[in-house]
Amino acid sequence: MKKNMFLVMELFILMAAILPAQTNPGGTTGLKYTLLAGGKEYSVDKGKVKTGAVVIPDSYNKLPVTTIAKNAFSSSTITGITIPNSIISIEEQAFKDCKNLTGVIIPDGVTTMEKGVFDGCKSLVSITIPDGVTTIGESAFNGCGGLTSVIIGNNVTIIDKQAFNSCTSLIGVTIPDSVTSIGERAFGDCMSLTGITISKSVTNIGDYAFFGCMSLTSVTIPNSVTSIGREAFRGCMSLTGIIIPNGVTSIEAGTFFDCTSLTSVTIPNSVTSIKGGAMVGGGAFINCKSLTSITIPNSVTSIGNTVFSRTGITNITIPKSVTNIADNAFFGCPSLTAINVDAGNPTYSSENGVLYNKNKTVLLRCPEGKTGAYTIPNSVTGIGNQAFISCTNLSGITIGSGVTGIGERAFAGCANLSGVTIPSGITSIGERAFTGCDRLTSVTFTGSIPLDDFHSQAFRGLGDLRDKFYEVEKNKGTPGTYTRMDNKSTTWTKK
Repeated sequence: MKKNMFLVMELFILMAAILPAQTNPGGTTGLKYTLLAGGKEYSVDKGKVKTGAVVIPDSYNKLPVTTIAKNAFSSSTITGITIPNSIISIEEQAFKDCKNLTGVIIPDGVTTMEKGVFDGCKSLVSITIPDGVTTIGESAFNGCGGLTSVIIGNNVTIIDKQAFNSCTSLIGVTIPDSVTSIGERAFGDCMSLTGITISKSVTNIGDYAFFGCMSLTSVTIPNSVTSIGREAFRGCMSLTGIIIPNGVTSIEAGTFFDCTSLTSVTIPNSVTSIKGGAMVGGGAFINCKSLTSITIPNSVTSIGNTVFSRTGITNITIPKSVTNIADNAFFGCPSLTAINVDAGNPTYSSENGVLYNKNKTVLLRCPEGKTGAYTIPNSVTGIGNQAFISCTNLSGITIGSGVTGIGERAFAGCANLSGVTIPSGITSIGERAFTGCDRLTSVTFTGSIPLDDFHSQAFRGLGDLRDKFYEVEKNKGTPGTYTRMDNKSTTWTKK
C-alpha cells in the first residue's frame, strides 16, 4: 500500500514539472480564457468578472492572448479596460452595452474590429483607432452618446454602416485618405457634428450616411466620390451650401431632404438624373425652404417626384436635355412664379412661365406662385394631372375651347377659385380634379359629359354637384350653371 502511495506522489510531482502552471500574470482574477484552434493562442472573455476596471494580460499559460471574444464583456458594468499589445482582434459585440465604460486604449497591434464592438457604450468619451485596423465594423460605436472625439487610423478603408450612428456628442471627424467607402448611416444622427472632412479617396457615401446631423454647417465632398446614397444628408438643417462633385451621375431620392438652411447647390454636368419619391421618402431637395434658385445642368434627363417640393425657388429653367418631369416635381413651391424651358428641348415648352408639352397641346404645370386670372390657350386639348394643384393665388381660370380632358387633381387646392366654366368639348374629368377648391360656388357646364368619364370624386368635398348634373339626364348630364349658397353649403342648384 505504502509503495503505491509513493508511486502516486511521484506521478503528481512529475506532472507538475511537465505541465505549465495555470497562471495569469498581471490580469484581473476571474477572466475566462479559451485556447483557440491551433493551440498556440488564447481568447479572453469576462468569465466571473462583472464590474470595475479590468486588466487583460498579454499571455496565459505562457501563450499569447490575441483575441477578445465575441460578447466578451457585453452588458457588464466594467468601468475601464486595459488591453495588452498582444491583442490583434476584437470580436463582434465584445463590449456591447458596457454603459459604464469611460475609456479604452486600443493597441496598435489590433487589425480587426468587428460588428458592434462598442455598441451602446454611452459613457465612452474618446477613441483612437490604430493604424493596423482596416475596417471599422458595422455599429462599432453605435449609440455611444458620450463620445466627443474620434481619431481614425490611416489604414482604415471602410467605415461600415452605422459605425458611429447616434454618437450625439461627436463634434468633428477627419476621415483619412485611406478610406474609400462610408457606409449606410455611418454618422447618422450625430446631432453635434458641425464639420467633417471627407478624404480624397472616398468613392461612395452610403444611404443615410449623415442623416440627422442637424448641426453640420459645411461638408466638402471630394471629386473622387461617384455615388451619394439616398437621404445621405437628410435633416442636416444647418447645412448652407453643397458642391456635388463632377463624378456623381445621380442625385438620389431625399439626398438633401429637410436641409432647411441650404441656400446654394452646385450640380455638375455629370448628373443625368435628379430622383424623386413619395412625400415620406421625398425628392432630392424636398423641404429645402431656403433654396431660392438652382441651375439644372444640360446633362440632366430626368426630374423625379417631389424633387423640388416645398423649396423656396422662385423660377427655374429646364434645359434642353430633360425629357421627363414628374407631375409633382414642383408641388408645394408657393414662391415659384415661372417654369421656363430651353427652346431646344424636344419634349417640353413654356409660355408665360407655364409648362407645356412641346406642341403646347397639353398644359402640364402652372407654377403655384402665379397670380390673378389665367386663360388656357385654345390650342390645348388636355390639362395634365396636378397641372394647377395648389395654385392658391389664382383668382380665375378660363379653359380654352380645345380642351377635351381634365386630369386628376388638375385644380386641387385652388382655394381662391370662385367660378369655372367647363367647355362643351370636355368629355372627361379626372379624380379629385377640383377637390380643395373651397370657395367654388359657381360651375357652368356648356356641354354633356359621359357619366363614366366624370369621376365620382372629381368635386370631392364640395357637395352634390355631380349628382345634380346627372339628376335629369342620367348618362350624359344636363348643361347649365350650377351654384351653391356659399362655400360651406353642400347643396347645388341648377339655375
